[in-house]
Amino acid sequence: MGNQPEKTNALQKIYRLRIVIPRYPAFNIYSRIARKTTALGPVCIASIVNKMPGWEVEVIDENNYRHYGPKNQEGLPDHEVLQSMRPADIVGFYGGLSSTIPRIFLLAGQYRQMGIKTIAGGLHFVNETIEEALNNNLDLLLLGEADDTIQEVLPVLISNGDLRQIAGLAFLENGQIHRTAARPPP
Repeated sequence: MGNQPEKTNALQKIYRLRIVIPRYPAFNIYSRIARKTTALGPVCIASIVNKMPGWEVEVIDENNYRHYGPKNQEGLPDHEVLQSMRPADIVGFYGGLSSTIPRIFLLAGQYRQMGIKTIAGGLHFVNETIEEALNNNLDLLLLGEADDTIQEVLPVLISNGDLRQIAGLAFLENGQIHRTAARPPP
C-alpha cells in the first residue's frame, strides 16, 4: 500500500547520559567564573551526544548548581534523587582539574552502587593516573579528545559490546588495565 506513512518505533528506548562537572574542593583561580559559566569540553560532548539518535544528555555542573535541582545537606546536587527522578544509563565525569578527582571517585562510587556505568575524560587522565582511576569506581576512561570516541563508545556500552576495537580508551579487563590504540588528533 504505497501511500501509507512509514511506521516508526514509538517505544524505542531513549538513553540518557549525565555528565557531571564535580565541585571544586576549595577556592582556586576558577572559582569565581565557575559560578557563572561551565567548562567547554563537557558542553561540546553533550552537544555531540544530543545529536545521536536515541540519546539525550544533561550536564550537571556542581560549581554553579543553584536553585532548581534537588540538593543534599551540603547544598550540592543530590545524585541519588537526580537518579530516581531522571535515571541516567551512563554517567560521565569531567576530570579537567586534578583537585576534583576525589569528588569524581566518590560520585562514581555512588553511581556504581546504583548499578550505573561510569565513564570519565579530561586532562587529568593520563598515563600515571589511569590505574588509580580504574580502581576507584570508573568503568572506562576516554583518553584524549573524545568527540569521536563518545559516539562510538555509548552504543557499545549500552549493548555490553566489545570495547577493544574503539581507539582512545582505557578499562579493566580481567583485572588488568587494557588500553586501546591512541586516537589520532582531530
